[in-house]
Amino acid sequence: MPELPVFTTATAVDEGVDTAVLQTGDSSLTQAVLLDWMGQQPIAFHRIYVDISGSVTAAVWLSMVLSHMASGLSQIDAQRIYRFTLGRTQCEAETGLTDAEQRKAHRLLVKAGILFVRYPNKSEAHSATTHTPSFQLDLRKLTALLLTRSEGLADMLRASATLAPALDVPALERNALERAARRRA
Repeated sequence: MPELPVFTTATAVDEGVDTAVLQTGDSSLTQAVLLDWMGQQPIAFHRIYVDISGSVTAAVWLSMVLSHMASGLSQIDAQRIYRFTLGRTQCEAETGLTDAEQRKAHRLLVKAGILFVRYPNKSEAHSATTHTPSFQLDLRKLTALLLTRSEGLADMLRASATLAPALDVPALERNALERAARRRA
């Protein structure tokens, strides 16, 4: 692991003021703490999203969207479609994904059948506004793909469904979203 800089205070002779001097050496700060101080939060994604989308980039984008979903539950309709907008600059600030990488992620998720993207026409937006795409994420299709990729888990759920009373899926989803919100806090 590369060494982190150590901050020491030295007096500049010509200015007569204290200045911070960087030196390399032992430091009690870890890279994670330093990055956190600089406002750089870690980016995490679920590995199975790579299998679904075929791309780490799309998996990162999808994971970010699903982490935002907890605050937008009212935007999920009866058909389990999550409707949202996400500005390119906001996404890049959170994930580091460039506009081209975001568009590639969109294409791959559309191809997987879980995302619909609508880019506004230039005539629909004023020249002073940013062209923010709107999205529809099909949560039923995503769930089906997750279960398909996890056949062992799906078999277990099917077997337990016959032995147990009906699963309260909305309650399970609420619990999962609450856990995700606590992890982000």
